[in-house]
Amino acid sequence: MADNLNQDPNLTNPNPPIDPPVGDPPVPPVIPPVPPADDLSKLFTPEEVTAKKESIASAKTEEERRSKLSPEDLKKEDDAKVALEADTKVPETYADFKIPDGMEVDKELLTEALPMFKELGLSQGRAQKIIDLYSTKIAPAFIKRQADAWNAQKESWKADAQKDTEIGGDKFEASVKDAVRVLNTLGTPELKKVFDDYGLGNHPEFVRVFARMAQHLKEDTLEARGKGKPATNTMDGIASVLYDKTDKK
Repeated sequence: MADNLNQDPNLTNPNPPIDPPVGDPPVPPVIPPVPPADDLSKLFTPEEVTAKKESIASAKTEEERRSKLSPEDLKKEDDAKVALEADTKVPETYADFKIPDGMEVDKELLTEALPMFKELGLSQGRAQKIIDLYSTKIAPAFIKRQADAWNAQKESWKADAQKDTEIGGDKFEASVKDAVRVLNTLGTPELKKVFDDYGLGNHPEFVRVFARMAQHLKEDTLEARGKGKPATNTMDGIASVLYDKTDKK
């Protein structure tokens, strides 16, 4: 047994020889030479090189400038930077906007505006400026324009009534008084409110019909035209005066 061990060199030699690999040895990858740190022309276009150099120079200038500031001034600058980032950041969801007292939010309009705010890249603060412009300038101006147009319409109705050949001219004041008397006698509070809210008392046709009704209203009695019978002071009686088409016999 000992003789066999002595005859096998692999059992007695702790580092037996390794057979060489079969075939050609692997070719190591070719690593391009690294250009000097200050030579960027091998990695970037001339335009990119110029931009990067300017960026590096600007960063160095800014670093030197900040190194001369006091800690208080540095804190002010950093706080202002944080505030600017917050003002320019587009939120995932917009918070509730501030609306002036006395105004109500048009929820449907706001729902349509929010995606547009995000598409335009508006931050919460910049979107609020749009809301402020609308609520303090645009909406009030639009409401005033509507009110002015409506007041002009009412004045136009009044002018037409004053020029009307039946109820206008020197008969205008009497026609208006007659119309008001009928409205106060027969009209409900709700009807009077409609006249006040919409200015219908200025419309020549309303003045005309109420003035005509007043001609038939005497001492709380209406005479039915063409019938010679008294009609009580009711809407039925008025209807008989205005709409009865029965021919006289």
